[in-house]
Amino acid sequence: MAVDPRSEGYRRRLYRRYLWIALIPFTFFVILGGVSILLSQNIVIRELSSLKERNLRQVADNLELWFGEADSIALSLSTDPELSRGAEYLLKTGIPSHEDLKLSKSLQSLLASAVNSRLYLHSVTVATDNSLGLILTSTEGLIREDQYPDADWTKGVKAHAAEITPWTLVRSYHPLPNFPLSFPILSFYRNILGTGTLEKKGVLAVNVDIRKLDSLLEKEAESAGGTYILVDRTSGKPIAGAKLGDRADEVASYLLAGLADPPAVRKLKPLSLGKENYLVASLASERFPFAYFLLSPSEEFRRIPRRVTWIGGLLAALALAVGGALAVALARRNFRLLDGILDMVDAAGRGVALPAFHSSRNEAFDYVSLAVLKTFVEHDYYKIRLSERELRQRTLELTALQAQMNPHFLFNTMTTIAFKAMQLAGGRNDVSDMVKELSEMLAYGLADAKMPATLSGEFAQARRYIAIQRRRFGPSFRCVWKEDKALSGLPCIKLILQPLVENAFEHGFGGEKKGRIQASSRRDEKTGLVVLEVEDDGKGMSPERLAEVRKLLAEGAESAAHVGLVNTGRRLNLAYGEAASCEVESQTGEGTKITLRFPDKIPENLGAVSRDEGLG
Repeated sequence: MAVDPRSEGYRRRLYRRYLWIALIPFTFFVILGGVSILLSQNIVIRELSSLKERNLRQVADNLELWFGEADSIALSLSTDPELSRGAEYLLKTGIPSHEDLKLSKSLQSLLASAVNSRLYLHSVTVATDNSLGLILTSTEGLIREDQYPDADWTKGVKAHAAEITPWTLVRSYHPLPNFPLSFPILSFYRNILGTGTLEKKGVLAVNVDIRKLDSLLEKEAESAGGTYILVDRTSGKPIAGAKLGDRADEVASYLLAGLADPPAVRKLKPLSLGKENYLVASLASERFPFAYFLLSPSEEFRRIPRRVTWIGGLLAALALAVGGALAVALARRNFRLLDGILDMVDAAGRGVALPAFHSSRNEAFDYVSLAVLKTFVEHDYYKIRLSERELRQRTLELTALQAQMNPHFLFNTMTTIAFKAMQLAGGRNDVSDMVKELSEMLAYGLADAKMPATLSGEFAQARRYIAIQRRRFGPSFRCVWKEDKALSGLPCIKLILQPLVENAFEHGFGGEKKGRIQASSRRDEKTGLVVLEVEDDGKGMSPERLAEVRKLLAEGAESAAHVGLVNTGRRLNLAYGEAASCEVESQTGEGTKITLRFPDKIPENLGAVSRDEGLG
């Protein structure tokens, strides 16, 4: 049955058809966007978790450094024969003479110097078996134990009397007798052993001011967006960090229970404190009986995913609206085109003049014409222009790389001249000769980069470099030249030998500048290629470093450590194409060998394009 194209029913069906066609890809993008939102949420949570763990690791490393220093001080002092014998003598005899007073001041100064250079340390206390009830401290010197503000510091020491390993204890320090004022300290204990024996002579404590730990954790918490807690795994009590009030022991026990999971499956642990919910990153110390925790508000982990979801929903709604609008616009455009065609058919059927036809900008004929023109441009003219541009680009890169070698060596040479000038203190001799060599090198390097050099010129440039270095370091290294005179006049690109000699000198010998360098030229009888070799007997490269350098050469990547070698390889490939190669051989402790291979003629198109470059 024939359908009237002008009827409302046909137009509604056409509207729906265009609407479905327009909405299908947008529906796909909406689904894809939803999946992306879910994936992004997981990624955000994972990245935030990783960030919190890194923050916790950084803070733990800082605290471990402090604790390690405190334990190291305790170890060094407890094994110091001078401190052990002096403290044992003074604590048994008191200070009966002037010499004993000097000894007391000396030992107090020894303890105080260990404390004063570290702001987080509070004091060092030493006690030995004595009948006078004396102790030696970094703050009070020689004093009776019952008169020392920290009189209970030896509580629990007897339980560790037979140990040679350290132990820690969190306790309160009362600075003023008979006054209810105190602050917490963390003590690192070690038994003092006799020289050359395991006989216990006394006990030593290095005391860490926990207020300093609180200050560090509070400062780091501001940047981490959370709260840090340091917990003693032995006692199960918090040491420093967030103040948990009456729930301190309960929270510490809950956090320590999470450390039982293996690190591979350990995740952020949820924690509720009143109305606040947290996710906790945990880390156990491998050296000390401590555990570190970072409490981050759960809202921080939901904020970004919620925002991403909101933006994604807004974009999805916008996509649907745009799809519907495009469907309506597409249908109306085709209706206008269809009406114009039908008007022409009606006019032809009535035998009257045809109405004017206003073609659409997206008419099929216009599209086909543009497609044909585009195909011609892409497959013919555009390819020709692309080839010309690529050739000019290769030439420009070659010139830039060749010019890059000059300032790189200029810096090293000027450093050498300055060093030598300071030695000579105004004399001419070597300095004037070095300046002359440098002038010749600069004149050679700054000459027209588009003009080819010769192998003899390359060897002369390398000899000038060695002459300058020899005046700096003397005859501590040898350089052997094996130049094939038959190849002396052979044209080549500039600055391909001297950078390799410099590379061997700088990287082969390191800071010693002692060894042997050999530079040679020859022709490969099988391939007819020119072969340049630079070999040294320096420190060589590890297999991993050799593989990395070969990868840089293969990719032509930038390298700050081997700029001369990598640039030489890139310039060879740009100038000679696949016929040229740069090879590196090296073994650790045996030296390095660089081999260049290239034809005996520079391609003519290189110079031709270089001369015409200004026309681009």
